[in-house]
Amino acid sequence: MGIDRLNRVLLALVGLLLIVVGGVGLARGFGWFGENRRVRALLDPSTERWFHDHGTEARIAGLALAVGLAALALWWLVAQVRRWPTRAASAELSSTEPVPWRALITASALQDSVERRAQRRVDVDEAIARVDASSDEPVVAMRVASVPGADLAELTQGLRHEALRPLVALLASPGCDAHITYGVGKPAPRVVA
Repeated sequence: MGIDRLNRVLLALVGLLLIVVGGVGLARGFGWFGENRRVRALLDPSTERWFHDHGTEARIAGLALAVGLAALALWWLVAQVRRWPTRAASAELSSTEPVPWRALITASALQDSVERRAQRRVDVDEAIARVDASSDEPVVAMRVASVPGADLAELTQGLRHEALRPLVALLASPGCDAHITYGVGKPAPRVVA
């Protein structure tokens, strides 16, 4: 699962959890669980007594939790902003020959094409791409996890030929500015006979 998909899944789950908690709170407040629950305090008397007796410790724990969550959210936000050197942008193609036409190719379609072509190689474990096709010369940022022991010079040439050249041809561009970051993927499982 790629990092973009993981981010979407985690954000969707957190959002769903917050919607459910908010819905349950509203339902309780409107008395949908019965009038008794609507007028009863949210915390039982023993919990209220504990917070009254240990107010300072409870406030410190709540403050520490809030600061920790804020730091985690800020770290995640900075990671999202700094993840790619380029922004994803779609490409618009048009012509008047032989008949007038115009087409919009979305950035996600371009990225999927580049990723699929890169992942066809046997020396690539995983590839993630970001494409900015808004200018005359597209800019591609790729993160490639190669198999252990892969020849990076050969891999780079192969990626330029197999994954980037079709993009350049599709966009009728003079070239492509590519930024490729390499990492090592998971080692192949060893078979013991």
